[in-house]
Order: sequence, then structure tokens, then C-alpha cells
Amino acid sequence: IRRHFPEARRYKIGIFLTKNRIKSETYEKKFIALYVGRFAKDQKGIDFFDRIIRKVISKEKRIEFHIVGAGGDGERIISDLSKKYEANVKALGFLDEKRLEEEYRKANIFVLPSRYEGLPAVVIEAQSYGLPVVAFDVKGPKDIVINKVQGTLIEPFDTDAFSRSILRYFQLWKSDVPEYARLKEEISEIIYNRYEVSKILKLMEKMILEVYNSK
Repeated sequence: IRRHFPEARRYKIGIFLTKNRIKSETYEKKFIALYVGRFAKDQKGIDFFDRIIRKVISKEKRIEFHIVGAGGDGERIISDLSKKYEANVKALGFLDEKRLEEEYRKANIFVLPSRYEGLPAVVIEAQSYGLPVVAFDVKGPKDIVINKVQGTLIEPFDTDAFSRSILRYFQLWKSDVPEYARLKEEISEIIYNRYEVSKILKLMEKMILEVYNSK
């Protein structure tokens, strides 16, 4: 729009959180890395996810990957992983809202190995539960995640660095649960301050009034 209509007014208004703020929890029984989305290689990077999971499990057997979703040309990859690493990879399929909320509450970290995204609603949703996000530094995640604050953005498409980042969060959780709980609370506060419904409605109201008054 900027290139083709340089004189036009432009407004960037994101999606918003409709739920009341959820008190973040820190699950202490096991370390769960959660993925929610389609199993597509081209966009979602499921082929990268395959390498990441194998590298993480080879270093640390106490990490579980809970994978929510279906569809796409990476379904076979997820199926094979869940069979080979039965204790560590749980392919959960599609979940209803209540069960998905339970997964967000139990998870300790959210992973998104996508090659590209638009504005990934799953990242905003995961962060509303306080989950640090590990993702490649590509369009979508980098528009939401402040690196080293709300999670870690990895140089595309370095699966070794991605795996090491998951392991670092595991070590933090294992060594200092109160600090991990503080981190999750901070992430939840940041995301609600940016995407809570009243904040976005103010931007929409401002846009409508400016357009109306310009006529």
C-alpha cells in the first residue's frame, strides 16, 4: 500500500484477545513443548520440526512435545515421530476449546518452526498463557515476540540453534521454577497490554473517526 498509494492513510490493527487475563501457571511435573497448527512443510516447517525434535530428544529425554493439529504434507512426519518416540512425542490431533486450553495451561514453552506466517494468532494465544515462544526470526513471529523477552527468535533456519534454545528453557525451568513462573507472568502481561480487546478497539475507533472526519 505504501508503495502504490503513498498518500493513503494506513492503519495496522492486529487481532485481539477476547478472554479475560488468564493467570499463568508453571507446570512442575514435566517439561512440555507445545505446537498448535497444520502439519505443512512449506509454511509451517514441519520438516524442520522433525530435525528439531530428534536433536532435543537425543540430548534430553525428559522433554515432551505435545503436537495439536492435523492436515498437510507433514502428517507422515508427525506420525512417524510419535511412533518412534512414543514417550516424548504426543500427537493429539484436533482438540476442542476446553482440551486445548488444558494443553496451553500444562505447557512450559510454545514452538513454531514456520518458514513464514501472517500474524500468527496461535503465538498471541500461547503468550496469553505466559508461554515463551521459540520461533525462527521471520515475518509473523518477529512482529509479536520481543527477542530475549517474550521468547527467542532463531536465525532462519538454524535447527541446531532452535534445539539449543528449547534445551535452555528446560534448564531454566529445572533449575529455578520461581524464576520461570516470573518469566511467564511477565510474558502474559506484555501480550495483554498489546492485544487486549479494549486496546485494539481504541485503534479501530481512532481509524473510523479519522476516516469519517477526512470526508
